Amino acid sequence: MLMNDQNRFSFLYAKSLLEGTPVDQLEESVAKKRISPSALEKRIRLEEENISLGEDVRSLKESYGTDMLNLTLLQAYLKRLLKNEKVANYLEKYHPVIHDKFSEVVQLDFLKISSTG
Repeated sequence: MLMNDQNRFSFLYAKSLLEGTPVDQLEESVAKKRISPSALEKRIRLEEENISLGEDVRSLKESYGTDMLNLTLLQAYLKRLLKNEKVANYLEKYHPVIHDKFSEVVQLDFLKISSTG
C-alpha cells in the first residue's frame, strides 16, 4: 500500500520496506531467518522511519485540501485587489516588487501545478 501511495515501484524501495517491516507481519519463510544484532538494530531504525514516513504522508494528504482552498481564496482576493485601479497603480508605483509578485500569483494555475509537481 505504501508503494502505491508514493507511486514508487523499485527493487531497492521494496527491499527497504521488507527490511522495515516488523517480524510479526512477515511470512514464515522470511521471519524464520536468523538476524544479527546489527541487522536487527537496522531493522528497528527502518521500522521507525517507515512509521514516521507514513505519518508524514497522511498529514500531507489531510492538509492538501485546506492548503489548496487557502491558495485559491488568496488568488481570488489578489485578483480582486489588482482589478481596483487605484490599488494596482499605487502598488505599481510605490511597491513594484509586491505588485509583480501579486500578479504572478494571480496568473498561476494551481490545479496544473499540483498535477505536475
